[in-house]
Amino acid sequence: MLDWLQDDECCCKVFVAVEVGPDTSEKVLEELRSNPALKDEDLMIVAPGRIKGAITTDECLGCCSAIGTGVFQISGVMDKDGRLVQPVVAGDRQTLERLVSNMEDHGHDITLVKLATLETQEILTSRQEDMLRYAMEKGYFDDPKRITLVELAREFDVSNSTVSEMLRKSQRKLMGEYFKART
Repeated sequence: MLDWLQDDECCCKVFVAVEVGPDTSEKVLEELRSNPALKDEDLMIVAPGRIKGAITTDECLGCCSAIGTGVFQISGVMDKDGRLVQPVVAGDRQTLERLVSNMEDHGHDITLVKLATLETQEILTSRQEDMLRYAMEKGYFDDPKRITLVELAREFDVSNSTVSEMLRKSQRKLMGEYFKART
């Protein structure tokens, strides 16, 4: 825990995705649920070997070490070796160095896997972004869906086919950027 935080000030609620062997899902889920460091959890097995959900803890998972550094954390995942892979966005290299130093000072073993510069070019039009964000927030991509294509079309006062096309084009652009960044 950071010296300048009171015990009750560092409460981390994070989304987690855990990949394990398909035959160990139940065991790992039970171990997570019985972990005394977790104040609360909403975890479920979403597929054989895949556990997803939210956990709340006051133990330092990295987010407490990141407080005050000016770094934004993006949803992390556990790799097959049980290590947390945590993408972060920092305004400059010094901010990233401050985060790494702070986390190392608090006992975290940090490995920089990839360093990239964010492009300022917009990937989506504002209309595509608005629709995609709304669809995401309202549960269009959830399983089961919490909002239908028809309801989205009604909200944006466009046809079902227009919503479908806009979502498909938006997803294609985002996936294209994602895979381009990974090559």
